[in-house]
Amino acid sequence: MLAFRLITPDSVFPVSYDRAKKAHLDLSETRLTALFSGLQDQLGFEAVSAELFGAEGSAGSTPLRISLADGGHIFAKLYAQNHLRSDRWYKLGRTLLYGTLEDETPYRSVRRLAEHEDHVMRLMASGGIPIPEPLGIVEITHGREYLLVTEFLEDAGEMSRAEVTESIVDAGLHAVRNMWDNGAP
Repeated sequence: MLAFRLITPDSVFPVSYDRAKKAHLDLSETRLTALFSGLQDQLGFEAVSAELFGAEGSAGSTPLRISLADGGHIFAKLYAQNHLRSDRWYKLGRTLLYGTLEDETPYRSVRRLAEHEDHVMRLMASGGIPIPEPLGIVEITHGREYLLVTEFLEDAGEMSRAEVTESIVDAGLHAVRNMWDNGAP
């Protein structure tokens, strides 16, 4: 390994050796180029910039607000291998605390994780549950990185910062009932 580090310049194969665990992926120029290319080729969106959005409440993905050439925005969650491992540890912890949960198994691939979330969102939308419109999945790196894309809700805020009123609680209970009636997991 020492010979490899001495002979191979960082520009050829950039490697970070810090051991700090990070929940969110870096937004390097190479990754952004791949994201923008994938969005254009697979969904027809011309992206001009991307930034972390709502990252403090998300350890299971890298949440992004993506600005489009037409002035609009879309929201996307970038999933990768480290998010898959995070999901596995989270489910293991919940199993130890609460016992085995019905129909809950770790995802075997990053692609399956993104597909499952997209499927659940489409199921919820078809059941009349108010959620951001799912726009599709973009494959960034085959088997390793996927981008789940939805509409961006301009006036939305972090749930942890919202003032909870009785009408919001009633709307939440109605949404849960609606999910049960429509078979959403």
